[in-house]
Amino acid sequence: MGSIVSQGENLILTIPKYLVSKKEIQKILELLNFYDLVKSSELTENKAGQFSEEIKKVWRETNKTEFLPKLMNEKLQRLIKSLT
Repeated sequence: MGSIVSQGENLILTIPKYLVSKKEIQKILELLNFYDLVKSSELTENKAGQFSEEIKKVWRETNKTEFLPKLMNEKLQRLIKSLT
């Protein structure tokens, strides 16, 4: 089915092509890189939540005068078009 070989500082993984696509392998590698970054992080769930709320607040303040009105205008236009 497949094999794993250790070669120096690397692991060589052999998987039949029919089992997984290159895109899926890339996602797995990105997830492994993410885990590597997170394992040494001191970020708690509470701090992450606070950080997330602050990002949302800044985003809303930054975009309330341009992006949101444009988005609402587009949605309103689609609604009017669907009703006529």
